[in-house]
Amino acid sequence: MGTFITLDRLRQYTSLFKDWVNNLSKWNEKKNVQSAVSSPSASGSALAFIDTISQNEQGVIAATKKAVTVDATPTANSTNPVQSGGVKAALDGKMPVVGKGVNLLDNWYFVGGGSQQGGKQFPINQRGQTSYSGIGYTIDRWMMDVSSNVSLLSEGLKFNSGRIAQTVNDFAKLLDKTVTFSALTSENVLKYTTMTFGRNSGGSGLGNMTVYSLSDGKFIIVSSLTIVAVKLEIGDTQTLAHQKNGVWVLNDPPPNYDLELLKCQLSTANSSDTYANRKLIPITVNMGTVTGTGSTVTVTKSVTGVTSSMTVDRIEFGTPSVVQSGWTVTTATNSVTFSAMISGSTTVKIKLSDNTDVTGT
Repeated sequence: MGTFITLDRLRQYTSLFKDWVNNLSKWNEKKNVQSAVSSPSASGSALAFIDTISQNEQGVIAATKKAVTVDATPTANSTNPVQSGGVKAALDGKMPVVGKGVNLLDNWYFVGGGSQQGGKQFPINQRGQTSYSGIGYTIDRWMMDVSSNVSLLSEGLKFNSGRIAQTVNDFAKLLDKTVTFSALTSENVLKYTTMTFGRNSGGSGLGNMTVYSLSDGKFIIVSSLTIVAVKLEIGDTQTLAHQKNGVWVLNDPPPNYDLELLKCQLSTANSSDTYANRKLIPITVNMGTVTGTGSTVTVTKSVTGVTSSMTVDRIEFGTPSVVQSGWTVTTATNSVTFSAMISGSTTVKIKLSDNTDVTGT
């Protein structure tokens, strides 16, 4: 009887034969490489052989790598490497500074036409006027401490012949610190300057804008421009805006309306004004020496800047004992009237602020 091979055994032999053929092929390839390296003349050139392998590898690399774009010089908002001249200082100057610097000014965003419209538009403007002139309070936390004129436009706060000021909260803690002021105009021009807080009574000129920082905490802006937003921050770098494709863009979005309103209302630089959001504009009036013989004496003095809404914040008598009865102070446009029953002579000094008239006793 003949010998028979099962189908499974045949498949096993076939698999073993394939493995033997593959191993023999690999052994021959290895032998050829070794021969080419040890005997260049036998295969033309070992270097040529290796170069062929290297060229093939380079072709694979070239097919998979991405092209690298470089900038000739440091470029704003670019992440490309710099071809030349890319020193750190130059790169730092081109990169936008975002997320730094707390704004020390309240109600700093002026675009929108004012909150009097009823839709939480900026700036916060509880007094409700669309323009302000003379001396007095304007939009929340800002005052005109000399005769000025500003108006609210949809594109910003227009300084017609404007000087506005804000007393910074807790300003005593900021005295002598380095601060930077910046302002973005409706014409997309960024103006900024660095100064010592509270020690800049001479002002810093920025073309058609000048800013002052006084020792009483008052920060003053004088301009003839329409301003979009302003920022005052600790340090020597402005972080109000950065350039993107040649256009100045605010780093921070418009503030939260309700939070900004609360900041105005709770400001520690506030007065007792109806809206609790503006610093007093003190005017001290020296009435001089007043003399009486036991009768009522009335003295009127002209004082530029006094308005009819101003009232007495404090009154000082050089010799209080000569004032026999209650006194009254009445204010009108550019004038102050003092009246009291006096027996003798005393100096009278009156400090006024912006409230309704009152009668002292």
